[in-house]
Amino acid sequence: MGQSLHQACAHLIFSISQRGNLAKQKEDQETVTFQDESRKFLMEHEVEFDERSVWD
Repeated sequence: MGQSLHQACAHLIFSISQRGNLAKQKEDQETVTFQDESRKFLMEHEVEFDERSVWD
């Protein structure tokens, strides 16, 4: 069973903050938007979400 949206978002924010340092070290790495990173995370953790309400 997937996580709740609240749990997934909390974990996502923590994960992104931890990756921030690594992203800064890789100047040549392609920039990934918050929406793209969030979408990928939610899908990987099987969290159901409606993009129309998440990004507004």
